[in-house]
Amino acid sequence: MRTTSILALVIIVFVGCSKKDDVVKMENAEQYFPMEVGDTWHYTFSGAGQTFPIMRQVRSEIDTFGATCMPVYDERDSLEECWRVDSDGFWIHLLAFRYVPDPPLLIPFDMRSDTPHAFDSDAEDIQNSSGGFKIKGKITFEGYVTKTVPAGTFQNCFKLRYDVEDDPPYSYHEYYAPNVGLLDNGDAVLDSAVVGGVTYP
Repeated sequence: MRTTSILALVIIVFVGCSKKDDVVKMENAEQYFPMEVGDTWHYTFSGAGQTFPIMRQVRSEIDTFGATCMPVYDERDSLEECWRVDSDGFWIHLLAFRYVPDPPLLIPFDMRSDTPHAFDSDAEDIQNSSGGFKIKGKITFEGYVTKTVPAGTFQNCFKLRYDVEDDPPYSYHEYYAPNVGLLDNGDAVLDSAVVGGVTYP
């Protein structure tokens, strides 16, 4: 009986250790979200039966949306997003030209593959006080992968899964490469970039 109990305990400890060993943690996360002034990304966007090029370019920081953030402009020279990085993570203070998420959207820098990060924001329309939409769901860090896009093949990429509460709910993945940034979010795929003075491909 005692032998059986000891064996059971050993199995429990072994299984517990195995599960712990499977956990992947983010490391050096700030490297995956570069935003120097002049950093530029060119993507092919596919959606609603259309395919077209889009651009994102970081300009000089501004004080707006309740924080100091880096404005990101599109190919029409219109403000598209506003980004900020601090010790907590990567923050989005503006998205889709005109929607301010409250609270700002966050990708934490201390994510573990066994602990999803919940987000719950109201995206307020700054051009229409009665407009806006809810952004709610969770982000799961799924570890490190090698990802190939037209801009090149990148190793040690963050793979993030988004599970969005909507009607109906939906899921998608984002891939970020160190010192490059977003490679693919299911809609936009990176064709080329100049980030930190380095040209890709």
